[in-house]
Amino acid sequence: MQEAEQRAADKNTIDAGAAALRHRTNQDRYAGLTRPDAAYALASVLDALGLRLRELPDDVRRATVAAAEELTKD
Repeated sequence: MQEAEQRAADKNTIDAGAAALRHRTNQDRYAGLTRPDAAYALASVLDALGLRLRELPDDVRRATVAAAEELTKD
């Protein structure tokens, strides 16, 4: 896979992880979660990292993608 393709795939994974976290947090709010701030903050951090993917050191990019993959697991 070329670098640009890999970066696009990583961005998609990170975006999906942030979306999954927001979705799960929204569902938890219906179940009574009263302080969703940390989850929304983490989703925002993922968004920011995804926007700057090209500038991230490889180890940070890999860790971000791994975290996002965990968030998208059922």
